[in-house]
Amino acid sequence: MATATATAVQVLERAEAWAEAWAKARERGWETLLLDAASDGLSIFLFHPESHHHQEIRLSAKEPQAIPLPMDMNIGEATWALGLAVDQLPWLSWAETYRHRRVLGKGIFVYPLGPVHADVAESVLYRLSVMGDDIVRLTVENGFKPRNIRQLCQGKTVNDALALVERMTTTSTVAHALAYSLAVEQALDWPTAKGASWVRMLLAELERMVSHTGDLALLAASTGLPVPQMEYLACKEAILRVNFNLFGHRYLRGVVQPGGVTSHHIRPPDAKDYRLARQRLSEEWERIRSVRQDLDRTPSFLDRLDGAGTIPLHTREFVRPVGPVGRAAGRPLDVRRMHPYLNYSDVPLETPCLATGDSRGRYTVKATELEQSFSLIMALLERPERLNLADQTDVREVASAAGPACAGTAFIEAPRGLMAYRVALSQDRTIARVAIATPSQRNWYVVAPAVANHNILQDFPIIDASFNLSVAGWDG
Repeated sequence: MATATATAVQVLERAEAWAEAWAKARERGWETLLLDAASDGLSIFLFHPESHHHQEIRLSAKEPQAIPLPMDMNIGEATWALGLAVDQLPWLSWAETYRHRRVLGKGIFVYPLGPVHADVAESVLYRLSVMGDDIVRLTVENGFKPRNIRQLCQGKTVNDALALVERMTTTSTVAHALAYSLAVEQALDWPTAKGASWVRMLLAELERMVSHTGDLALLAASTGLPVPQMEYLACKEAILRVNFNLFGHRYLRGVVQPGGVTSHHIRPPDAKDYRLARQRLSEEWERIRSVRQDLDRTPSFLDRLDGAGTIPLHTREFVRPVGPVGRAAGRPLDVRRMHPYLNYSDVPLETPCLATGDSRGRYTVKATELEQSFSLIMALLERPERLNLADQTDVREVASAAGPACAGTAFIEAPRGLMAYRVALSQDRTIARVAIATPSQRNWYVVAPAVANHNILQDFPIIDASFNLSVAGWDG
């Protein structure tokens, strides 16, 4: 790994060609998915939302081209701000300089918050520079509990690596397992089991409901409204129990795997199980809908969200946030609609998009997406004959046979936004390399500019809850 890292860094220092290619691609409407660094060079994976195409730009380590770097872009800054999967590149110089840059002046007070927080919050350090109540600057520092999952995957079997990646973020277990499985299936040219695509859609939307319900509960709590918070948390618990009743795990761990899906129960769910799940979710949806109606009629809630944590326009354009954060800031990118995978092309899906970029926009987008996920789940549960888990192919049968080295790439719409995976397999079918770009990796870089944008200290908990990004997804 040391050789690969040194080679990759040498390529970037000598050529810096990827940054130039990235800048030109963005001018033509391409979105950056991830950056994969290996001993033989660099690969930039791009996606065009309008044409639904994606492509790879390959930079060789042997013959780097000397392309001038744009004057207004630092290569380390571009890498960190995009949240790319640069797990082998130690971009510490820019990050450390940014994190510890201080605001000096009379009346400036630095308010540290973290890295240890109350409740179940993850370890992250906020440094708020304030003058009175006005937030002048925010720096965010992560990396207190890195698990190095990408590196741990190297040399593992396909199954063992799957167990690692789906533990990256518990709130996105299905998303990580799905993106990883799709990448492995592409690498091995391996078709998924019949009916597995519909089940995977069901799992993904159940996870999206759990994630968004928890986000809305946290947002209600941040504004001092414990009643809707408890209502949302009760609904979240009910959905987790539906997950367990259908597939044997509350957070759906170990259900999605390369080749198809499985269940922890002795028998897979049948039509009766799906019918009971549909009935239970319908009951909970009435409660979720009622809570939103009450919140939309509560001025003390809405007034606290209006204008809080607005992402500056130049930050939106440079970082290009994804998921609900991006869609609340005028960026309609939704992989399910713009580059359909599984069976999303066969179902109606309208992407909510607002231009406010503030906490209320993020609340509205998540609440609307929650409604869409419920509608998709109800439609899937109405057709239980399509949710077939019986014809599962054992991953060991496909991955055990030796063959030429291969690689696959996949990108999906996780609950927090665009997620990309690049999985490279060696000849003995063990994992040679895994590159992962999570939505939180990218979106964390809009938090600081949004907080230090005409907000006061009392706004910070609300803004933080409206983003509710994953630190584990950032640290890896």
